[in-house]
Amino acid sequence: MSKLESFGQMALDGTAGYGQLITTVGFCFILFIFLLTVYLVNKYLYNKEDVYDNNYTQATVKDSKCTQYIKKTENTSDMNWDCSMNLLYTINNKNYVKDHHINSTTYYSPNTQIDLRYNKYDYNNITTDTYSNDFKGNVIIFIVFIFLILSSVSLYSVYKWKIVAAATGAGSLAGSVASKISGGINSGNNGNSGNSGNDVTNGLISNNGIVSNIIQNTLRGNRIL
Repeated sequence: MSKLESFGQMALDGTAGYGQLITTVGFCFILFIFLLTVYLVNKYLYNKEDVYDNNYTQATVKDSKCTQYIKKTENTSDMNWDCSMNLLYTINNKNYVKDHHINSTTYYSPNTQIDLRYNKYDYNNITTDTYSNDFKGNVIIFIVFIFLILSSVSLYSVYKWKIVAAATGAGSLAGSVASKISGGINSGNNGNSGNSGNDVTNGLISNNGIVSNIIQNTLRGNRIL
């Protein structure tokens, strides 16, 4: 094996090891987040009494006064309604009338039907939040669990296939180099162009050989031309 081939093999082994390391750290972080999520959901949702539970009914809007307003977020502007309503609903064959306030994208005109839940201890206490604590907890855990599965697949891949680990490590290193170059350019634009230019040049020189060999390794397997 020539010196160039030996150096290429070292570069492949190094980037593969780095890829395995950062993937393992990422998996441990996701696992920690998952376990923390399960703990918090269990404490604040599953074990917290939901007085509304699964007590559903349907109400009729007897009267309403709605004001339209614009709800602005970072990237969008949505038209919403601020509604004060008088609701009529029936529980156990008994009618109840209740004033209720809601902010929604829906305009609630008189005679509109609206789903709600009621307090099992006080039928005059209602909410238009139709999702129970158990349902919310299940959704949250499911979402985090999907990330854990994806992270597990990534972890398996970098230890199963060396080329995947090398590509992961090379990608992370390339991102770090690009970040340093970008930082040097920005520093130069702020009046330190002389020093930052040297930093950028040094960064390119010190990393160019490694990056070149990583690319060749990725394309040709374990050998370098």
